[in-house]
Amino acid sequence: MPAFESLRSTCASAEFPLSQLSGQRNFMVTADFATTIQQSNRSHTTDIFQRHVQWVLTRSDRHSREVDFILIISPFEANALWPNLTCSKIALHLYKPRCNAGCAPLDRLNLFTLSTNTIPPTLPRSLSVQLGLFAGKLYISTYADYIGICEFLGLSAKLEASEMELQGWKIGSDGFILSDDLGRLGGSSGLEKSPVNFLKVLMSKIRRNGDGISKTDMGGLLDGKPLHKSHWKEQG
Repeated sequence: MPAFESLRSTCASAEFPLSQLSGQRNFMVTADFATTIQQSNRSHTTDIFQRHVQWVLTRSDRHSREVDFILIISPFEANALWPNLTCSKIALHLYKPRCNAGCAPLDRLNLFTLSTNTIPPTLPRSLSVQLGLFAGKLYISTYADYIGICEFLGLSAKLEASEMELQGWKIGSDGFILSDDLGRLGGSSGLEKSPVNFLKVLMSKIRRNGDGISKTDMGGLLDGKPLHKSHWKEQG
């Protein structure tokens, strides 16, 4: 199933229509990853039973090695699969979202990879953005990644200025684009509603067990505080 739609039984799903994040349906999870308990009462949320993202399968073009499909799997599936990984287009990766500013970014799935192809696959930014958001990544590695996140979520990468107003831009208090210079709700994202509250619940309550995220890169962005290029220069 589409990765974000696997969160339908969480309290975060009440904040946003998850089908809007399905995109091209090339970012998926298995049923075994998504299902960790048997629910006796569908009214109960599964927030505390959500599995963390750890094992990721990618499919890539045999020659260009660019990834065109991601499937998040369970540890059980990874353990059963790795001895039988024979297709050169498929790779198994160990992944961990960057939740500490002092840790090296693993956005390109370069922590650990199993593949019969000696050339490592390359992960396009569009898929890297989705993987990081779903897994609960809190720190953004580059300005280009930041722009990619904003475009995917329909958020403005900068505060609304008078010149933007003259061009027709309207930005909500949470940073969601109400209208861009072409009159589009959500900008180029295609989203019809702000995903900010959904992501706050996902990243804080579900992925971080209620820990605050306001002092992180993603926390600031979701609080309507756009980042500037100087943010990454200071880190460097």
